[in-house]
This record gives sequence, structure tokens and C-alpha cells, in this order.
Amino acid sequence: MFWIPSNKPLDWDWFKAAPARLQYQFTSVLWASEISQVGQSLLKRAWVFIPLALLLLLAAWKRPAILRALRKLHADIGHFAMIASCIRRVRCS
Repeated sequence: MFWIPSNKPLDWDWFKAAPARLQYQFTSVLWASEISQVGQSLLKRAWVFIPLALLLLLAAWKRPAILRALRKLHADIGHFAMIASCIRRVRCS
């Protein structure tokens, strides 16, 4: 089986032309209509968007507590390994 490249490799000319191409793409977008279409889509599908938004807000709100629990668990894992090794040896210092 032979490999045939579908695109030419990125060369210096491509990198030089990239900023102008990106600027053209960003300026050619009709931002007002795109944003209004996104808003209309979110309103049409509010039954999907609202629970997802609430779930994201809950995760953001609980993030510090989750991180604290993970840190405590991380600290306990080493502690329990030490206790288990002491129990096996019968003598603990």
C-alpha cells in the first residue's frame, strides 16, 4: 500500500500568509447575525441548554470542595499504606 499526501507540507510561505488569511476569515464573519443565530438556537433548545448550564455552574461552585476532597484522599492514600505495612509487621514505631 502506498501513501499519497493529500496536502502539501507547511512551508515558510504558508506561515507568512497565515496572519492575512486569519484576518480575512475573522473580518468576513457577520458577527451580529452569528450571535443572534446562536441565541435563537439556545432559546429553541432551552430544555437542553438550561440543565447543561446548571450542571456547569454546579461544577464550578463545587470545584474548591472537590479539590479539597481529592487532596485529602491523596494524603490519606499514603497514610493508609503506612498503617497496612505496620499491621503486617506487627511492630509499629
